[in-house]
Amino acid sequence: MCNYPIPSDTDLAYIAGIIDGEGCITIIRRNITPARPDMRSPSYGLRLTVNMCDREPVLFLQECFPAPVTVQSRPSEVNRSPRYRWYTSGLKATHILHSILPYLKGKRDQAEIGLDFMRFKKSLRVQPRNSHPASVMERFESYRQAIMALHGRPGRGRPRQPVEPPNVT
Repeated sequence: MCNYPIPSDTDLAYIAGIIDGEGCITIIRRNITPARPDMRSPSYGLRLTVNMCDREPVLFLQECFPAPVTVQSRPSEVNRSPRYRWYTSGLKATHILHSILPYLKGKRDQAEIGLDFMRFKKSLRVQPRNSHPASVMERFESYRQAIMALHGRPGRGRPRQPVEPPNVT
């Protein structure tokens, strides 16, 4: 699944701490756009992101699990530190979450939903042009909503209480 060595247990625990504190585990939805008229329905995917002002932990993540790192700065806010962003998605995110799951505390529920989502997605027969039946699309959306509810930040239109993740059979 990956072509890089698995980090040590100590490093995996450290990475889990970074993701618990500064990470985001989410299921993204890409809607149909005029630029993608070939798509018949939205596409869904697992994404794992870390945003930090401290560069070293982000570069450590990149060293352990190679993925893009971007630097974001706001020229209008001169007293702000640049933010470093590491992100990955799909099977690579799945591999990382499997590796750190025993060490996650705060984002364990989100990771489990994301992994269940990927197991479900992998079990499906590939559909041309993302044309899954409505029942599959509803299940994808229920996974996304379950993770969003666990994010539960007031003021962002999301409920404060987590909703039950979909029943995976």
